Amino acid sequence: IHGGGLDLKFPHHENEIAQACCFAKKIDDPNSYAKYWMHNGFVTIQEEKMSKSLGNFQLIKDCLQNYDGEVIRLALLSSHYRSPLSWSENLLKQSKNILTKFYKFLYENETIEVEKLQNIKLPDEIKQALFDDLNLAKVFSYLNAIVSKEKINAHPNFIKDAKETLLMTGQVLGIFQRKPSNWFNEKKQ
Repeated sequence: IHGGGLDLKFPHHENEIAQACCFAKKIDDPNSYAKYWMHNGFVTIQEEKMSKSLGNFQLIKDCLQNYDGEVIRLALLSSHYRSPLSWSENLLKQSKNILTKFYKFLYENETIEVEKLQNIKLPDEIKQALFDDLNLAKVFSYLNAIVSKEKINAHPNFIKDAKETLLMTGQVLGIFQRKPSNWFNEKKQ
């Protein structure tokens, strides 16, 4: 896997392919360099590309003083990796609210026993969304649907499955990593 910003597609990556093929002595095989190319969209602040030269950047360590790491991670995952991400205080607050909603579901169902995570399989809908160019919007749409009050009221036995799906998806994405009660007791979020 080789990645970089959209601005690196041409000519930087063509140059890297040429150098790597020459180094590997496979000049006629550009596929010997990387199987997958991922180019991320720019992070913007007030519709301007975040840039050190413009001085409009924020360091993660500074964000961590005010927000939990899971909030920052979800904020970064909130936009498709190839699309621009508009970084703002509002985005962080929205991400915190989304996490709080899911943690509330986990908190309300804390006593329901679940399988060990290594024994849980992701639902096909989530796997298909992830294989669809990391379509996290579909993943979160599915998660929202399974924890909705209407779904739970219609299928009370579904809570265990919903909780397992939420926890396993969280394992993959690096969210829902703490006890729900701790989420609500911590000051920094």
